Amino acid sequence: MSKSENTTYRVKTDGFFGELFVPSEDHYPGKALICFSGSDGGIELSRMLAQVFQAQGLTTLALACVLEEGLPQKFLNVPIDPLEAAAKRLHDMGYEKVGLWGISKGAELALVAGSLLPGLVNAVIAVAP
Repeated sequence: MSKSENTTYRVKTDGFFGELFVPSEDHYPGKALICFSGSDGGIELSRMLAQVFQAQGLTTLALACVLEEGLPQKFLNVPIDPLEAAAKRLHDMGYEKVGLWGISKGAELALVAGSLLPGLVNAVIAVAP
């Protein structure tokens, strides 16, 4: 994958709905971040956040938790499986350290996922849980 090219993932084929943002200059080799929003759960805020992290030289996967094809339609009983699939994909791509970044309800999800996936998740950033 070209450093400037972003890759899109879908639940049906990849197990999660997201878009990967790879910086042109990687300032944090071997590290990647999965970011997701709060109760809105869609991809738009995650994309904006991922672009900010990408601009700082960090590979970031913008993830949707709800409201996309193959995901719940509201932030209720949100499954951990898509986060697990996303973290595994990043590890398979060679990222040794994977962190989660979530805000509000997404912060709660990040804390739960981090506790349930200790072998896959190395850090959790919970903003306003």
